[in-house]
Amino acid sequence: MLVLSSVVLVLVLYGTVHALKTTEHQALIGTRCSARCLERHDDEFEQSSADQNVWDSSEIRLSKYEDCLTLGTLKCFQCINPCLRSFTSMNQCMMFCHDSLECMMSCVFLKEMSERKMGYCPAASTISYTDYQENVGHGLVEYLRNTSAQMSCSNECQSDFQCKTNLKCCRSVCQNICRHPLNRKAWLPPLVATSDIRVLENRNGLAMLRWTPGISTTAAKSVMFVVEEQYYLSKGIPKRWRNWNIVAQTSDTTMQLHHLRRGYWYRFRIAAVNLNGTKGFTVAQQPFRLSAKPRIPPPARNIEQVSIRIVRGMRLNLQLRWKLEKDVPNDLPIKGFHIRFSETSPSGHPIRHKTRQKFVRATHRIYSGGDTWWLTWVRNLRFYNHYNISIVTASGWKNYTLFSRRTYTSATYPHQAPTQNPRNVLIHPPFTIKNNTVQTNLTWQFTYSEAAMATVKFMIEWTVDFCLGEYPVSPFNQELVSKTAFLLVDLGLACRYLVSVQAMYGSLRHQWSTPVKIIIDTPPCVLQQEWLVTNLPGSCTFPKMENFEVLRIPVTVVETNSVNEVDKTSGKLTWEGNTDGFMNLLVDGYFVTYSSDKSAAKKWQLVEFNMTSTLTISPLLRNVTYTVELFQVSRKFACSASVTKFTTRI
Repeated sequence: MLVLSSVVLVLVLYGTVHALKTTEHQALIGTRCSARCLERHDDEFEQSSADQNVWDSSEIRLSKYEDCLTLGTLKCFQCINPCLRSFTSMNQCMMFCHDSLECMMSCVFLKEMSERKMGYCPAASTISYTDYQENVGHGLVEYLRNTSAQMSCSNECQSDFQCKTNLKCCRSVCQNICRHPLNRKAWLPPLVATSDIRVLENRNGLAMLRWTPGISTTAAKSVMFVVEEQYYLSKGIPKRWRNWNIVAQTSDTTMQLHHLRRGYWYRFRIAAVNLNGTKGFTVAQQPFRLSAKPRIPPPARNIEQVSIRIVRGMRLNLQLRWKLEKDVPNDLPIKGFHIRFSETSPSGHPIRHKTRQKFVRATHRIYSGGDTWWLTWVRNLRFYNHYNISIVTASGWKNYTLFSRRTYTSATYPHQAPTQNPRNVLIHPPFTIKNNTVQTNLTWQFTYSEAAMATVKFMIEWTVDFCLGEYPVSPFNQELVSKTAFLLVDLGLACRYLVSVQAMYGSLRHQWSTPVKIIIDTPPCVLQQEWLVTNLPGSCTFPKMENFEVLRIPVTVVETNSVNEVDKTSGKLTWEGNTDGFMNLLVDGYFVTYSSDKSAAKKWQLVEFNMTSTLTISPLLRNVTYTVELFQVSRKFACSASVTKFTTRI
């Protein structure tokens, strides 16, 4: 109960754990903590080893550190568990311990070691160690008097980590200054001699690091070793190395080097650490490289088609992705991938004699689902052509390159020829008359089950059949679109257009669907039919005609003829023009609208001028009354004319 109370008191006094200042210091704190646990429970290890006989040479030998991690003794495991982890605060460390006293004591040790560098502050004085060396033997007493009188008592530091190198923040009379620490070297483990560090390689190409520790009778008994390595890829012994990297901490004097890669140079250094600290790392041992030659890189696998884009000229860009074989070891860094793709016809005969190639750098990669994927675009492919694609992995450095075996795949897009045609091609009134031209919306429906809709484009063509009066400037027009809607613009007034919509697949070897055609009759100007036309202000600028009389021409139903459908008929309308020859010259034709009393939908049609004009409208419903409005058209203007009604026969 007394120990637990003291631990709680320490937590209240120290607060949270400060961030560790350097990587080396952080690693050594964890190692010192582990060495403290091994020292604390050393007797338990000896008893455990005596009972289990784990140190017998005929059995698998576990070091103290490994035995502690594998629950050889429960108390040692509880003690060393926080030493292997990283915490941002003391509260976090204590919550991790779950009231385990051994674990909580390690938290306190980590807290104290994270705030202090190794060593001890010398006795407080008014002179620094450097000044003492410079003035000893000549006027030291006088120097002390002068410095005491001029002392301002301003703090030079607040913690050890505000001091450079290995200096510590120590109290000196009335201020904190950075001073050289006093290290009780007898308490620290001796350095591992560089000559005692050896790397051994067996016939199977596996390497092992072995060293001989120094002997000390005054230092703590339990010693941990921190192993660091440097590596570099070059043909000869490198002149420069990468930064030191910690690879292991262990209480044993051997280490299996399973991570070494062929072609790389390595060198190691070791620091012996106990609970009091360390004397530092040894000088780096001689560089070492595995004797076996580097292996070829792993080949590509799981080549997939990710995305497709349709580009100008009706070509497509195909995005591929792939990853590497997991079971094949990789020694040298991946430089990139050589991709080759050749075009063939569906029968297998080549269309192009020249094979296209590209190189993809290894940096073009993404991470998805824990795997690394490489991406690239294969551009300007033709529709419905078959492509053989192969990928080779390249690894190495500078002019030295190794290649993997080639991986093949094929691509054809779309996978089969299309079979669908556009349907429900419609225009959507009202027409808009603007600047003596007409525009309207054209829509259609299309479903493409063989491939994505992005691979389809539509050719829209609209051609003038006839016009009442002058013809437009552009009687023939066409446009290539990718959507299923299009705005027809610059149409002539009072003209009949033949409009066709055709689905288009491919480029030079493209395929076309069957064209779907409809007829569009554009209205004349100033037609007073809001459901059919919208006249914008100032849209009709034709000159006004003087003394033009509105002709009222009677419309009579001559006959109604039956058609093959059960409930529908066709109506035949006949009317005559004015007998005045002068007035006939003013009439270009007629614009006819008709609708039934049972439906809000209305239809319209252009009729060219004739002395006796006839119009057949179909289909009509039986026993329904229809209203017909007939407008004379002259110089693109609509003039009010006859209105009549008739009823179809039963």
